[in-house]
Amino acid sequence: MFRDRDELRGRLECLSRLVLRRETGMFDQLTETRVEQSFNERVFSEFFDYKTLLSDGRGLFHLLPKHRHTQSGRTDDFALVPRIGSSLRVSLAGSE
Repeated sequence: MFRDRDELRGRLECLSRLVLRRETGMFDQLTETRVEQSFNERVFSEFFDYKTLLSDGRGLFHLLPKHRHTQSGRTDDFALVPRIGSSLRVSLAGSE
């Protein structure tokens, strides 16, 4: 998953910055909804190398924000999609 220690170190620094912001109370001033999308995008794109909805400008992505399940009517904060692209119909996993 990681090419070398420097790459791993950089990804861990991303997580450390997010933890520090939480510990210093930065997130206390914001609602969960304002924080969660940014958090999800940062962690999944910078740490796990997923493409987010707007990350490459070509419409190719792995994360679909606010994915609505047609059968249950639930809306996840985001879903991992089984293939890249906007023709998605099914998600592999979701987070609420």
